[in-house]
Amino acid sequence: ALSLKRAFDTRVGLLSGALLLIVPTQVYFARYPTTEPLTQFLIWGGLYGFVAFTTDGHPLWGLLGGWALGEVFLTRIDAVPLLILPLVWLIYALWRRSWREQLWFLVPFGILLLQAALHTALFSWPYAWEVYGGVYRLGVHVLQRAWWLLVILLLSALALFWATRRSPAVLGRGYPVARRAGAAVLVALGVFAYSVWPRIGHTVTASYWYGGNTIPIQNHLNLLRLGWYLSPLGVWLGIAGMALMLLRGNASKMWPVVITGLIFSMVYLYNILNNPFHVYAMRRYVPVVFPFFAAGMAYALTWLWEQRRRWRPAAGAAWGLGLVLVGWLVYNNRAVWNLVEYRGLVSQVETLAGELEPGAVLLFEDDAPVGAGGTIGTPLQYLHGFTAFDLQEEYIVPAALAKAVADWQAAGRAVYWVKGPRASDLHLPFRLEPAVGFWIHVPLLEQSYDHFPVRLEEYQVPLEFYRPNPEEAGCDFPVEIDVGTLDTLYLRTGFYSKERWGGRTVRWTTDEAILDLPCLPNTLPGVVSLAVQVASGRPDGFLSSRITMELDGEPLGEWEIGRDFQVVEVQISGTMLEGVGHSLILHSDTWVPRQHGVGMDSRMLGAVVDWVTISAGGSRE
Repeated sequence: ALSLKRAFDTRVGLLSGALLLIVPTQVYFARYPTTEPLTQFLIWGGLYGFVAFTTDGHPLWGLLGGWALGEVFLTRIDAVPLLILPLVWLIYALWRRSWREQLWFLVPFGILLLQAALHTALFSWPYAWEVYGGVYRLGVHVLQRAWWLLVILLLSALALFWATRRSPAVLGRGYPVARRAGAAVLVALGVFAYSVWPRIGHTVTASYWYGGNTIPIQNHLNLLRLGWYLSPLGVWLGIAGMALMLLRGNASKMWPVVITGLIFSMVYLYNILNNPFHVYAMRRYVPVVFPFFAAGMAYALTWLWEQRRRWRPAAGAAWGLGLVLVGWLVYNNRAVWNLVEYRGLVSQVETLAGELEPGAVLLFEDDAPVGAGGTIGTPLQYLHGFTAFDLQEEYIVPAALAKAVADWQAAGRAVYWVKGPRASDLHLPFRLEPAVGFWIHVPLLEQSYDHFPVRLEEYQVPLEFYRPNPEEAGCDFPVEIDVGTLDTLYLRTGFYSKERWGGRTVRWTTDEAILDLPCLPNTLPGVVSLAVQVASGRPDGFLSSRITMELDGEPLGEWEIGRDFQVVEVQISGTMLEGVGHSLILHSDTWVPRQHGVGMDSRMLGAVVDWVTISAGGSRE
């Protein structure tokens, strides 16, 4: 608000600040742990100092603007568009031969920019390479597609420079024409991006290293989806206000704000350079785009109010549009006002820490690029005193791993092998024994690619903690496999992801599911009970399902199962389980819920399995 007051006037500053306070994404990211809110503060604080410096010339304003804008590059590595502002100012100062007076701004800005460059080169170059690789590819794409436009702009700039050097009056005569042309181009780009590009553009898929999956690239919908948060009225009032700035604004005061706002808006509305699921994708717009659109809305409404003496309904129109805009923004905030994402996470991590031996070493196995080791291991280490390692499975040396585990255990420290949601199939140099199964479950706003996110979803992270033991350690009996909790070691194929059914943890099967049985002692009772708790999972009104079981290919029987859980049990000879490498095979008929009008689940589902036991004394009840 203060920056816009400096660049325009008090009314625009106050109104834009008030509108920004009720933009849903501003509310969301104001309490989200990302760098965008700090970046927004530094950019607009720096613009305040820079505008004051260029208009008043006081050295302190130059220092403020230079330090704040320079710190942006230590906060956000992808703040490249911001470089256009000091570059334009430096060229202007050199042209006017007044560069010495500008050192109050350029020196602090240059020092911090150099520090950011050194930090990038020495510490964060892989991340910088990833970010600037995308910028480079975007630049090449623009050059290939619009090289002619860049040539025209360059030739126009050279022609203008030559003409003004020959006759300074040329600049004064061409200035109004340039302002009208700029406003017309801006409105035309807005019409194209909002109404034309969404119809002619196409969605393509691309690899997403951060999530280890593919994502849809939908840049042709960027401005349209900005309207999900600003409202269509807000988008068009913002564009109208920007055009009016070019037509009517005091260029000597507003040019830093307008150049910064337009550059960031055009870059990120052309290519959001992010995984475009919402609301998270909108973080790109938090530092500059949302505040600049709020400034445009405020400028348009203020201009309309000023027309009341020429056009009597203007005052009512300004009030009416303003109230509709505020109401629309408040309505769009319905999913954000009372949202507290990750509610209860701290207490759950504390409970988990209480179930583990103090000071234990936690070895996280999770194949996701950013998995459970980073998200759960970090608070366990720094808040609860554990030692956590997020293992990169492709670099594990089995002998070194076995030695490290043995050394920790010899030093009296407990060691847990932790399998996350995307555990890989590693061949470990020790045997794992089940210890603790734990589910992290917290509320999150839905992640959507095709609609405005309003629904609250439960985000679940199942974790399995195992104790490494030497291969020669004895095997246990009786045994239980808690399917859906501590089961990853045993599932071979045919099982879907873990699910929570009330107090149970379960998995659906496909038509055939194979489960490898745990290690068993060499000597077993003469008769052994093999039991499975299972249900058909079908709603009321569906026919019951049938399931058959085999042990190493030998049929054990066939049972009819209903909706509710029941124990399927068979008595077998202990000799059938001698040795190692035994497998239980479950066959069941299948159904697809969506085809029967039951939700949107398109999986081919067999039966729901809760647990499997092998004992001498009958089944578990």
